[in-house]
Amino acid sequence: MLPADNQAQKACLQILQSDGLVVLPTDTVYGVAALADSEIALDRLFAAKGRSDGTPVALLRPRDPDWAALGIAPNDSLNRLAESFWPGALTILLKTERTWDVRLDGGRSLLGIRIPDCEWLLTLLAMIEAPLAVTSANLSGEPDIRDLGHLSAALTAHVQVVVDAGSLPGGIPSTVIDLSTGMPHLVREGAIPFHEIESVLQVED
Repeated sequence: MLPADNQAQKACLQILQSDGLVVLPTDTVYGVAALADSEIALDRLFAAKGRSDGTPVALLRPRDPDWAALGIAPNDSLNRLAESFWPGALTILLKTERTWDVRLDGGRSLLGIRIPDCEWLLTLLAMIEAPLAVTSANLSGEPDIRDLGHLSAALTAHVQVVVDAGSLPGGIPSTVIDLSTGMPHLVREGAIPFHEIESVLQVED
């Protein structure tokens, strides 16, 4: 276990680039992370979670992500939501033209993208060329955690580094919307109320 400082970022970078897993803080809850372009790392991530249902894992990126590398063509709706809510607790499902592991795109060519409002994590993300696949640091079906005192030993048995940033102020997972059809569709309401998203996009009933 390491404090959330520069040395922890370097340690996480080394582990992630070696196909390992790390537990790290976000602006919402603690997450367990793996490199998105590593099949080995994704195997380890799903094994750590005890997760076999194929539910896609979100990808975290730094500010000003390389959309072309993700296979995503930004549009006006994405740009408006990004300006209003990123960095922040909003995950947006977007169409991708790139081939990804089915555990990331759900077999539907959809990626869940988020830019977290956590400076320590944003710095780490900027150090890594590939996206990070990040899911909550709990066993599948158990509550999300904002305090490492609730971290499961069964999960940490698969993890090489745990980064301790204390009790996280967020505690509520990100809101997830599907923007793949142009109109926002609520998948999960979390830290950001859906009506705020509709307001930004000026959605009319």
